[in-house]
Amino acid sequence: DDPLNNPLTGYAPPADNTEECRDSQLVYIGLTWAEWEPSQGEYDTEALEELFHIEQWKSENKHAVLRFLCDVPGEEGHMDIPQWLYERTRDGEFYNISYGAGYCPDYGNEYLRERHSMAIEALAQYCNQDDFVAYVELGSLGHWGEWHTNTDEGVLPLPDAQACWDYVLDYSDNFYNARLLMRRNYVMASDGGLGLYNDMTGSPEDTREWLDWIENGGSFETAGSAIEYTPMQDFWKTAPVGGEFTSEYTMEELLTDRFTDTLDMIRESHMTFIGPKCPEESLKDSSAARAI
Repeated sequence: DDPLNNPLTGYAPPADNTEECRDSQLVYIGLTWAEWEPSQGEYDTEALEELFHIEQWKSENKHAVLRFLCDVPGEEGHMDIPQWLYERTRDGEFYNISYGAGYCPDYGNEYLRERHSMAIEALAQYCNQDDFVAYVELGSLGHWGEWHTNTDEGVLPLPDAQACWDYVLDYSDNFYNARLLMRRNYVMASDGGLGLYNDMTGSPEDTREWLDWIENGGSFETAGSAIEYTPMQDFWKTAPVGGEFTSEYTMEELLTDRFTDTLDMIRESHMTFIGPKCPEESLKDSSAARAI
């Protein structure tokens, strides 16, 4: 009567919440650049391990989903890149929009690009010591590392396609023990055999749009040349599918009144894991959550 205990699949709650991760096989680590490199060239592995309880999860044979973040909108103004990097660049933009408040760096800045490459190389060296990190969602660019910015409300656009390629190479050239995933089926994902993730799981409109990109392709406008979407209809047969539940509806709605639609979207997306937004501990014993 219990769900099958398939390895490297299922819910991936936030790794800093020990209660939520109690029964999961996966945990989610959302690491900001400010947390990883508080001082130039000094990568804070001790803080990483302490904040996300990494030794505990390793001892319990769990694995991690990792995303590196440069811009996480919040309730108050703040930066998710290090202060020293801001002092050196100062060409991004503080914003307070419908998504929240934060700071969007200029991802095309050459110095920021150089330091990002070094930061990812150091993070990969740390992760490559073992196989704890099973999945890396290519973040870095855009709000929540989702490779888009709210240009409709005046936020800086992503850099052109070539610069975006360079960000992808920072990951693919350095991570050896983890499967990589991208937010959209950009040509880089297709060429590299990467997986994909949908952070709007449970939202019919957004999920259908995501599936349409995968089926039919398209393009994404940047500050320069556009990035093409490449059809990837059968990618899930050889690569993982990740993402998290939408905030458009409450978790209780997604698992009750909207459960049939939610389950259909998950099946159609062929999802491997869901997190960090996933059922809280109090809802995980529901028949709907167990079915997912």
